[in-house]
Amino acid sequence: MTHKLSIDAIKTLLIACHEAKRVVELQPPLPEGLTPGNLKVLDYIEYLERTAQPPKVSDIADLLQVTRPGITRLVSELQAINVIEKISDDQDKRIVRLRMTDAGRKIHAYY
Repeated sequence: MTHKLSIDAIKTLLIACHEAKRVVELQPPLPEGLTPGNLKVLDYIEYLERTAQPPKVSDIADLLQVTRPGITRLVSELQAINVIEKISDDQDKRIVRLRMTDAGRKIHAYY
């Protein structure tokens, strides 16, 4: 089945993309070692911490709809700069959960 967008829908999409680009350009530069993808991971960690317990890598991968190896790479980058930490699950030590450090919370709050 083929979906066709109307001219108005295409115009709306292009305007939204242009506005999104402007918003990104207005943001302050990211600290060295951080990428927009890293910030998205921090955002989801914070969201999941508010709604449940500290998330697992698989929870983040599911929300972002990306592969677990891709999230594992981002998590390793964030851990290397002490923005997040891995913690063992209280009930099952095989499960590793993610938690922002104080530095990570400051970065998340700022951006």
